[in-house]
Amino acid sequence: MSKEKAPGGAIPIIQVNNTTADRLLSILTIRPQSRRVLAERLHTSDRGLRKAVMELRKRGYPVCSNSHADGYWIGTKEDVRRTVAEYRRRANESLLIARKMEQWQLDGQEAFDDLFN
Repeated sequence: MSKEKAPGGAIPIIQVNNTTADRLLSILTIRPQSRRVLAERLHTSDRGLRKAVMELRKRGYPVCSNSHADGYWIGTKEDVRRTVAEYRRRANESLLIARKMEQWQLDGQEAFDDLFN
């Protein structure tokens, strides 16, 4: 959605882009709505919904979620804080796994390869 000046500059015209993300923004509320319900309302897949959520988050909208609630909602400051904390926890866990896999590749790859040769 973008605002443009109307002819003569009097009243702004709001242009609505009909992307999945824009349609999602129009139906999100402050209460969690399940991913299944949101995807059905938007006529998209679960993956399409997740991509729309990421697009809105990149635009700066406080679309919250967590591993305990199956869904998305427009969050309060506290909801955003919790969502960010969970993202950081997941990112740190992923980095730890990547380091372990790199270490395994450096230390154990030859022994592992010998099992299959």
